[in-house]
Amino acid sequence: SLAVQEAERRDALQPLLAELSSRRTEAAGQLEQRIDHVIADLGLGSAQVRVGIHPLDEPIETGAERIELLFAPNAGETQKPLARIASGGETARLMLALKSVLAEGDETPTLVFDEIDVGVGARSGQAVGEKLWSLSTRHQVIVITHLAQIAAFADSHYMIRKAVADGRTESRIDHVVGDKRRDEIAEMIDGKPVSPESRAAADQLLARIAGVKGSQIPV
Repeated sequence: SLAVQEAERRDALQPLLAELSSRRTEAAGQLEQRIDHVIADLGLGSAQVRVGIHPLDEPIETGAERIELLFAPNAGETQKPLARIASGGETARLMLALKSVLAEGDETPTLVFDEIDVGVGARSGQAVGEKLWSLSTRHQVIVITHLAQIAAFADSHYMIRKAVADGRTESRIDHVVGDKRRDEIAEMIDGKPVSPESRAAADQLLARIAGVKGSQIPV
């Protein structure tokens, strides 16, 4: 009967589900450890990311558990679903941490990061920039940023600005290179008007980042 066939198939499925659950638990622990090493560098302080594995009453096509990422933005806080409590900037940086850890197995061709510099100062900005740059060896990486320490890692730098044409506001994108790029970095560092001091700071930053990129192999 169909009932007997269903029972037999359920019995045959149990060891496979148990093996999948065991592998998920092991992989979750490894992922948590690797993320812990990355997120502190990205301006997230004592934040924690954990993998929630929730058993289901009945197995579904993806297994016997529901998987979700849990997030605690500060030490001592209860971990809650990442999708509910993380801000836009936190989500972007957590995605960067995950992509950094999973880069070798991820075949997504283009990654876009917006608001990734929210709450990030110059000290953490370089670490964020390095992580983004390391991803660019395996993906096309598009980053929208207001932080000079991140922008200085770009292989191609574009400035987005608004202008009024025929009574309408338009967004324009300019590819900045050479002195124009240096002045854009200087403006990101010290605002307008661009001064000899801010240009010198931009030159120092670009030279330092070029040295980092030249001396390290992205991983």
